[in-house]
Amino acid sequence: MGNTTSTVTAGAAAPACKLGSTQDIPGANPLLSRTAFATPPPGGKQSPASLASLHGDRDTPTSPAAARQEALECILNVPLVDVVPAQSPDAPLCMLKEHDVVLDALRTFDRHNISSIPIRFDVGRYALVDVNDLMAFFVAEFRKLGERVDAFTTSWRRVAESTPCRAVVNFSGGNPTVTVPHSLTVRGLIDQFATTRAYRFLVLDESGRLYQVITQTNLLHYLSGALPTLFPTPHQSLVQVDFFGGTPQRPLRTVDISTPAIVAWAQCVDWKVHRAAVTGGSKVGSFGTWNLARALLHGRMVVRDAARTAVTVDLDDALETVVHRLATEAREVFLVDDGGVPLHVITQGDCIRFLLRDVAVPRPGDAAASKGGA
Repeated sequence: MGNTTSTVTAGAAAPACKLGSTQDIPGANPLLSRTAFATPPPGGKQSPASLASLHGDRDTPTSPAAARQEALECILNVPLVDVVPAQSPDAPLCMLKEHDVVLDALRTFDRHNISSIPIRFDVGRYALVDVNDLMAFFVAEFRKLGERVDAFTTSWRRVAESTPCRAVVNFSGGNPTVTVPHSLTVRGLIDQFATTRAYRFLVLDESGRLYQVITQTNLLHYLSGALPTLFPTPHQSLVQVDFFGGTPQRPLRTVDISTPAIVAWAQCVDWKVHRAAVTGGSKVGSFGTWNLARALLHGRMVVRDAARTAVTVDLDDALETVVHRLATEAREVFLVDDGGVPLHVITQGDCIRFLLRDVAVPRPGDAAASKGGA
């Protein structure tokens, strides 16, 4: 299959540029500690947090509803240039060349806690390879071997050492790369994440050069500092809201703790899911694409060794708790019943769409349209 890599710009036109990726694990990402409504970032910029906290000193609204609306405007109208710092040694971007091999990509994923890597082609073109592409690639290799687990276990490294990254790009058909300008507001970013269902965007400066990469994790970590404003009803729980907006909840997929990792990945590919709940142990586990690099590189070839303990919530948990856990602990949480049995999975994307739909975060342009009349 030929390479079909393309660049899609959301919010403003911009030329293709170097791609990049940030760390995806909240605790390991220096971007997050500098965008969480805390101290001003290096360079002395006013943080979005302090802008929001000072808002009440500038003006005293006439009602709680007006106060909340003004606080929301302050939080949501912050441009991305004030949310994420530019590239630096503390906030690096990783990149590979088309001739680098798959093993290099796996090691980069593992070393930097990231889930995608930009691939630079010799002709100046860029593509993005992520853990989903590699999972599908290795599952295809597994099936070439007749789905023999022992054969895959002894051969995957040889394949990874001899396969250039460009082959994975061609195998996957290439990933569209979505860009946003760094002048885009947080409100606009929420809308872009909700409508495109992408996990990450490239942030470009006014000249179209790469400024940084922002992920769903970054956005939720930023918003987690404003939960009292987003959810003015104290302790409103999951059972009190329609979190999925009336759409059918996706079936929860499960794998047994004793399943070979490659078999579980093959099931994820067939189910078209990125993660599954792990059953058969003393606690609910989570297994999927995010476990790929570490499992292969460190010989964790059975689900029990490769999975991590799942982050769980129940129907009585407050919405603030759900958002906070998605921002700081995991990319997904599992909703469990009173006995701890997993029922559904809630992803960061589900959370962002809920915020856009039900927490008075109007889409960009809605306010202007309402002012203009019908």
